Amino acid sequence: MHPFVLYCKSYNVDVKRVVRLADTIARFNVNSIPFFVSAPAADLPLFKQLLGAHDVQLLADEEILAANPALQLQAIQQLPGNISQQIVKSEFWRLGLSQAYLCLDSDCMFIRAFDTETF
Repeated sequence: MHPFVLYCKSYNVDVKRVVRLADTIARFNVNSIPFFVSAPAADLPLFKQLLGAHDVQLLADEEILAANPALQLQAIQQLPGNISQQIVKSEFWRLGLSQAYLCLDSDCMFIRAFDTETF
């Protein structure tokens, strides 16, 4: 388990923004804080293709939601995207990948060096 990670939940329409975010993380991430990106399983091939050169760990949103047996995947998928994405973001912790995480939007970008002391 990592003490701290960066996490971004995204969709195929925002993949270019995620690539830009990953570029800035690669440039300014002093401590090599792990970076996780999740997207719907159907979108993962596109993310793998465009983020292949980056040190990014890709996850399916469905994998995150499955970590909570109380959630109904089909019901969440029927919600508007702006609501369902908040559920996915708030359930990331259940994977047990980190003690804490910073949730980033796809359109975020870093402009200077950062490390674990920054957060």
